[in-house]
Amino acid sequence: MFFRSLFVVFVTIFLQTLDAASIIAKTSISYNTTPIVFANGDSVAGFVYFQDGFSVPSTGTMTLGTAGEVNGKIDLNNGTIVLTDDLYLGSSAEITGTGFIVGNGHTIHLSGPLIITSRVKLRNNAQETRIKVNGNGNAIEFRNFGVLDMDVGPAQPKVFVDYMDLTLKNLNADFAGNLGSFAQRGADTVLSFENCKLFGAETPALAGGSFSFSLNADITIRGLVEFAATGASTPFFSKSALGKMRIEPFSTLRLDKNVFFLFGISSGAGISGPIFESRESILALDNCNFQSANGSPDPIILERGTMVIDGLVALSKNGLPDWVFGDGVSEDGDIDVIVNPGSEIRMKFFTGNRLIYNNSK
Repeated sequence: MFFRSLFVVFVTIFLQTLDAASIIAKTSISYNTTPIVFANGDSVAGFVYFQDGFSVPSTGTMTLGTAGEVNGKIDLNNGTIVLTDDLYLGSSAEITGTGFIVGNGHTIHLSGPLIITSRVKLRNNAQETRIKVNGNGNAIEFRNFGVLDMDVGPAQPKVFVDYMDLTLKNLNADFAGNLGSFAQRGADTVLSFENCKLFGAETPALAGGSFSFSLNADITIRGLVEFAATGASTPFFSKSALGKMRIEPFSTLRLDKNVFFLFGISSGAGISGPIFESRESILALDNCNFQSANGSPDPIILERGTMVIDGLVALSKNGLPDWVFGDGVSEDGDIDVIVNPGSEIRMKFFTGNRLIYNNSK
């Protein structure tokens, strides 16, 4: 029986490596040691392992649902991978070429660093489903203007993407007609970050800075999420008006040293600043610059949560409006401001700007 099992596995490996057809391994393990080139309509299902990657059919579609790890190069080849199960990327996995990964409620798991040098488009084809990227403590690094694009599917009015336990490195803002290394689709983009760290590029492609959240994109902060500089650089992170940035209860958005963060506001759309969902929602500022968007006629209103100041923190407003702490209505709308020992808030206002203490007590 042992030798028969070995023979079955051996034959599976041999034929699948040469034939490049669908690989269905429900009762045995298929272990592929050389690159596989798939054709349009091919499927992968079951216990299938890839040691040296595979190629997606050019401009075609394949389905992928394997419990095995995928190592080596995944060449998207202007094609589409439709996930029918979670995707487990091994420690040597690399994604090359431009193409789509359709998540449809499944998760992409990392077991090592992942380098993106091309345009990888994440999409859901089913209504209200999410695609998740679980870094498991690993990093995605963008090189050579690589792009991770949150793309809207043909029958999907919004794209929902959750990022968990992940570091994003070398983020760049708009370049070469693209939407930057972390591209979004405005009001069609709904993102969440859970225990993530985002590093701006040390040398941004544009003088404007390293990263921008798209106009209207809705963003949820869960756990500890940090925006950080690379070395001594001053990366520019921006959140455009109209979309909401929510900090969940017992969660922290931390702006680290040398970060310049620009927040767009629009009172007409109910956007007056980061939304603290409870008193236990925290905005931590560490030797950084937090500024409201240029030219906005509306005040920045911070209410309900907690703001923690470490080191020298600059709060600035380029325009006439004010900074307002608290909603002035109830204790639930008060914001707690904690200035740690040796720290300082420096107000960098233009003529006519004010800092208004509006807590209820």
